[in-house]
Amino acid sequence: KNDADYDVYVASITDTACPDVSIKLTAKDAVQFDGDTGKVLGSLPIVKKAPKNDPSDEREGALFYDEGICGWVVDITTSGWYNISFSYLLYKEVTYEVDGQQFTATSKSSSAQRRVYIDYKVPFYEARQINFERVWKDSSLLKVDSQTFNEKRPYQEETEQWQNVAVRDYMGYEGDAFKFYLEAGTHTIAFEAV
Repeated sequence: KNDADYDVYVASITDTACPDVSIKLTAKDAVQFDGDTGKVLGSLPIVKKAPKNDPSDEREGALFYDEGICGWVVDITTSGWYNISFSYLLYKEVTYEVDGQQFTATSKSSSAQRRVYIDYKVPFYEARQINFERVWKDSSLLKVDSQTFNEKRPYQEETEQWQNVAVRDYMGYEGDAFKFYLEAGTHTIAFEAV
C-alpha cells in the first residue's frame, strides 16, 4: 500500500525518459495471480465477444474475474515513463470455457473498479481505484405526458461496446492519463477487483 499521491510519486523519480515504445499485451498473455504470494496461477479464459448493437465488432479478450488479481508479466527493454491503455468490453452476460467445461458469468450494472499493482505494489494513492465505465443510452424517445405536458425522461439501458481508455484518475483531478515508471527488466502489471 502506498499513501503517497500521484504528484509525489512523479516527483520522486528523476528520470524523465518517455520511450517512444508501444508494448502490446494480449488477451492470451493475461494471467491470474495469487493475491498472497504473487505467483502466476494460470491463464485467464479467452472470450470472443461482439456487442449486440454491432455484431461485426467481434474481438478477443481476457475475462478478468470480479475477484482476485489479474494482469500480465511484461519485459521492458527501455527504462522510462509508460501509460497503460486498454480496449475493454463490460458485458451483461458472457459464456466462457475452462478445461473443456462451459461457464456463464453475469456482471453488475455498475462500472468495473480495479486497483493497479506494479510489481505487487500500488505505486501511488490514486491507483487504488481505477474505473472502467459502462455505456448507457436512452431506451426510447423523450415522451410528453398527455395530461401535464411535462417531458418524461426515458429509462436508461446499457449498450455493450468496446471502449479504448488510458488508466487515469477516476475523480478527474488529474487531467492526463497516469504515467507509470518502469525500469528495464521483467515486471508485473496487475489489476485487482475492488
